[in-house]
Amino acid sequence: MGSLVAYLSMTSKKFPVSQLSSVFCLAGPLEESPQLFSGDLTSIIKKITSAYQPHIWNEVLHINFHGGPRDQLVDENLANFARFGNLSYALDIKSTELRNVFQAMDHNSLFYYKHFWDTAAPLMTQIMLASSDSPRKKMEIA
Repeated sequence: MGSLVAYLSMTSKKFPVSQLSSVFCLAGPLEESPQLFSGDLTSIIKKITSAYQPHIWNEVLHINFHGGPRDQLVDENLANFARFGNLSYALDIKSTELRNVFQAMDHNSLFYYKHFWDTAAPLMTQIMLASSDSPRKKMEIA
């Protein structure tokens, strides 16, 4: 749910949108509510996408990491940016697509699984160090 909180906060007029260069999400339910919640996130996602800000949609790299088929809380098909539709630079990466991470993992494993962080942390660092580069170049790093 943290991913949606981050995107919802970006709709605030007080959020320093122009300083944003990358957004990293961990298995965010970007399509609809996770299985354990009965609420519908459609209205929140609609609010986020209707508050279109050109900088966020065209100049920011968006990456969502997901554990894959073993994540029983947020289905892998729901943790993607497809609903956002108009993001110019967005990647949905499953844990099994990362080098040296050979297994799918449950939802909470993304926070503590060593092999995931041994690969994801350097990737995030490289992308952040390239903050002056265009989103297209950062996407090539990923």
